[in-house]
Amino acid sequence: MNAKWIARYAAVAAVCLAGAGALWAQPAPTSRPDDLADVPAGARDLLNLIRRMGDERMPDPRDSQAFTAYDYRLKEAAKALGSLRERFPEVAARADVRRAELEILFESAQIRGDVEMQALRGAVAGVLADATASRELKAHAEYHLLNADLRKKAVTEPAASPDKTPAWLEPELDRRLEFARKYKDLDIGREAYGEGVLLKVQLNGYPKSLKLVDEFIAAYPKQPDAAAVLLGRIAVDEYSRHRDGWDRAWPVLQRMLAEYPEQEVTRQVVGPLVLRRLLSAPAEGTKLMADLTKDYPGNEAVATVWAQLARDAFEKEDAKLLADRLNLLATTFKTCDARADLLANLALESYRAKGMDAATPYVKALQSDFPKNAALPALMTQLALREVHKVGYPKARDFVQQVVKDYGQDESTARLKGLVRRHDAAGKPFDLAEWKFKAVDGREVDPTQWRGQVVVLLFWASWSTRSTADMTKLIALEDRFKDHNVRWVGISLDASRRQLDDYLAEVKLPWPNRFEPEGPESKQAVAWGIGATDLPLALVIARDGRLVNAGVQESDELKGLLTALAAEPAPKP
Repeated sequence: MNAKWIARYAAVAAVCLAGAGALWAQPAPTSRPDDLADVPAGARDLLNLIRRMGDERMPDPRDSQAFTAYDYRLKEAAKALGSLRERFPEVAARADVRRAELEILFESAQIRGDVEMQALRGAVAGVLADATASRELKAHAEYHLLNADLRKKAVTEPAASPDKTPAWLEPELDRRLEFARKYKDLDIGREAYGEGVLLKVQLNGYPKSLKLVDEFIAAYPKQPDAAAVLLGRIAVDEYSRHRDGWDRAWPVLQRMLAEYPEQEVTRQVVGPLVLRRLLSAPAEGTKLMADLTKDYPGNEAVATVWAQLARDAFEKEDAKLLADRLNLLATTFKTCDARADLLANLALESYRAKGMDAATPYVKALQSDFPKNAALPALMTQLALREVHKVGYPKARDFVQQVVKDYGQDESTARLKGLVRRHDAAGKPFDLAEWKFKAVDGREVDPTQWRGQVVVLLFWASWSTRSTADMTKLIALEDRFKDHNVRWVGISLDASRRQLDDYLAEVKLPWPNRFEPEGPESKQAVAWGIGATDLPLALVIARDGRLVNAGVQESDELKGLLTALAAEPAPKP
C-alpha cells in the first residue's frame, strides 16, 4: 500500500480505530450525576466501572501491553453490564449507563468482531425503538452504528487498487453527513458534521468541497470557534499531506485570518504554518510576512509569528534585529496578546540572564501597554520572589512591597503576601493556635501547651534534596537540645502521604510530623510564603512566644540560634 493511499485514508482509519471524532473530542454525558445517593450500594462499584470504560478510549494497537490491558478492562466492563442488568435493572436503564454500554460494545466490536457487532446492533435497535429514550441518546446510538459500519467496510471491502477510492466510501460519508444534518443542534451532530466535511475535503480537495464547508459554517452562525477549528484542521491537513501543501493551505489560512482573526485556533494554526514557510522558503516567506503585516495589522496570528521571530533574535543575542522586531510589534501589533506574552517571557529570560536591570524595559512596556493583562500579576510575583532569593528580603523589600500594593488583589500574589507576612512577623508574638494537629503517627499535637519552651516549626519534604541532605544534622540538633526545653514540629510538604510514609519508614524522625496534602501549594505554605526552593525552612519561636526571625534554612545557623535561645531564662508567669 503506497504513501498516497495511507495519507488519503488516515482519517478514516482514525475513525475506525478510535470510534471518536477526528475533529472534536466525544462530549461528556449530559446525564451523569455525581450524587449516587439514589443508587443501591451494591450497584455503585459496577456503575463506576461501566462509566469509566464508557469514557476511556482505545489505545494505539501497536502498544501491545496497553492494548491487552484495555481489552481486559473492556471484558470486565461487559461483565459488569450483565450483572447490573440482572441485579439492578432500574440502574441499568439510566441514560448514562445505556450510553456507556454503547461505547463499550462499539470498542469491543472493533477488537473481537461479528458477535460483538451483533450485540452493538441489538443495543442500538433497542435504544431507537424505546419511546422513553432521549433524542440525544438515540443520536449517540445512531452515531456508533455509523462508525461501526464504516469500520467493517474498511476491513471487508478494500479498494481495487491503492490509488482508487473504494466504492463504499463516498456513500458512507454522505450517510454521516445526513446524520449530522439531522442532529446538527446536538454536540454529537456537530462532531459528525465536522468529521464528514473534513473527510470529504481529504477525498476531493478544498476547492471542490467549498460548498460543503460553507454549509457547515452557516449551520453554526453563533459558533465561530467551530468554523475556525474546521478550517484549521483543513489547513493543517492540506499542508501536511501534499507536496504543494502550502499552495493548498494558503487559501484556507487567508480565510481564517480574514473571517476568524479573534479565534485562538487561528493563532495556533496560522502562526506555525507561516513559520514553516519562512524556514522552507526564506525568500517567499519574507515577502509573505511583509504582505501579512500590511494586510492584517493587529491580527493575533501574524503577531504570533513576529513574536516568535523576536524571540529568535533574543536567543541569538542579535540586539539590532531584536530592537527592530520589537519596534514593529509595538507599532503594528501594539495591543496583541502575542506581544504581551513575548514581553513577559523576555522579562523573565532577561532576569535569569542579567538581573532586574535587564528585565525592567520589558516590564515597563508590559505595564504601560497592558496594565490589565492577566499575566502581569504572576510575572511581577515571580520577579519579586526571584529577587528575594537573589539579594535577600531586606534589599528587595521595597520592590516586593510595591508589587503587593499594585497586584495584591490577584490570587497569584498569595505566596508573595505570605512572604511579607512572615518577615513582618519576625520579632513579634506568634500565635501557635493554628498549629494544633494530629500527627501522621497518631499523636495529638498542641504547641500552645509549650509556653516557656523554644518551638521549631520545620517545613520540609522528602522530595527536597536539600531537606534530606540536611536531615542527619537536623536530627542531631533535636537530640542535642531535647533536654533544653526545645520542641520540634515537622510540616511535611510531600507530594503524597504514601511518599511521606515511605520516607518515615526508612528515616526515623523524632519529632511529630504534620502532612500538608497539597505540598508547596498547601494553605500553610502559601500563607507563610514558603515555596519548593525554600526547603528546609525553620520558623523558631522563642520562650517568650515571639517569632525570632523570618526563617532559617541552614542547620549550622539553626544550631547557633538554638544555643542562644536555650540559654535564655524562661519568661515569668
